[in-house]
Amino acid sequence: SMSGKKIHFKVNHGGITRRFALSRDAEDLISALKARVLEIIGAEDVQLYWRDEDSQIVLGNEDDMNAAIDYAETKNKLGCVSIETGAIIEKRGLEVRKDVTMEESKAAFGGNGFQCDGCLGWLGEKNGGRFMCTICDNFDFCSQCFAK
Repeated sequence: SMSGKKIHFKVNHGGITRRFALSRDAEDLISALKARVLEIIGAEDVQLYWRDEDSQIVLGNEDDMNAAIDYAETKNKLGCVSIETGAIIEKRGLEVRKDVTMEESKAAFGGNGFQCDGCLGWLGEKNGGRFMCTICDNFDFCSQCFAK
């Protein structure tokens, strides 16, 4: 049974890796995780991500959490989830210039350009990078479309 099971996490911040474990049956695992990460990095708010083979995926709710745990369990015996942190993208007043050229997109992702499946703009640093949909296969979004 899942009861009493510990989920292992590691968070890398400022070049330092910290490891900790939380109980899988915590009332609200995502909040517990966020509280612990904020404590470690000494920030007030931060966006959490987990990483699969080729991308950084937003960790925002229980479904994301379960996907991250399932992935980790297929990858390593401990099922250790690697957490990354990033700035919270302000959803209001989004005046992000998102004119990224195909060349810039290719440069940002090591030779493969990616287009947003929402607005068809090229993805790169200027528009917040690449957000992958965790539900549908092969959908990429810019930060603005992802925020919707």
